[in-house]
Amino acid sequence: MLSGVTNRYSNYSVTQIAEACGFAEPLYFSRVFKKYYGVAPSYYLKNLNENG
Repeated sequence: MLSGVTNRYSNYSVTQIAEACGFAEPLYFSRVFKKYYGVAPSYYLKNLNENG
């Protein structure tokens, strides 16, 4: 969903993506994402959008 590939989630916020992934708390999703990918999902999305 955060891959940068255009899909049905491309224009969703991190909160909406967290909910779609089954996380009740967006903050918990962000913590888990950062643990595995080393950056916050919002930072990841921002860089994807800037770097194409």
